[in-house]
Amino acid sequence: MKRKRFDLRKCVVCCGVGAGAGERAVGEANVTVSGDGVLRGIGGTGGSVIVDCGGVFHPATPANPTGEFGIGADLDFSGGGAWRVDIADEFSCNTARVAGDIILTGGEFQIEFPEDTKPFYGDWEIASYGAAVIGRPTPPASFRVYVDTLTRTVRLRYIGEGSLIMIK
Repeated sequence: MKRKRFDLRKCVVCCGVGAGAGERAVGEANVTVSGDGVLRGIGGTGGSVIVDCGGVFHPATPANPTGEFGIGADLDFSGGGAWRVDIADEFSCNTARVAGDIILTGGEFQIEFPEDTKPFYGDWEIASYGAAVIGRPTPPASFRVYVDTLTRTVRLRYIGEGSLIMIK
């Protein structure tokens, strides 16, 4: 199955993203990703990003795998979407900067390390948030997800061998 990829740096109108095909995916609009859609890119949107069942939020590009994506409102996975985190090395990964809430209930993480490498022990900031983090994922034994309410960040920590495919 081939996934549709939407790179917001390269387009102003992204068909299939938003409430209806052809709606603007930048500015103050809310962006909804579902089905086999992937919201991929760096930059951001002034509205919320809603990632429903089958949709993937991937804040990076092939040229910038440790990129940042800014969201002016909420990041919502309650519809069952996935958040892809690309781990580049012991210290860097792609990141979301969210002004509002991050709703993790119902969503999952997809974790990817560079090809032909063993996982690194590390600790990565995957997001910052302005309001609250709602829900706690249940990661496999090899990962932990931490919400730091003092610095308002969400961190991913690899702590040992185990499943590297997904965190639910």
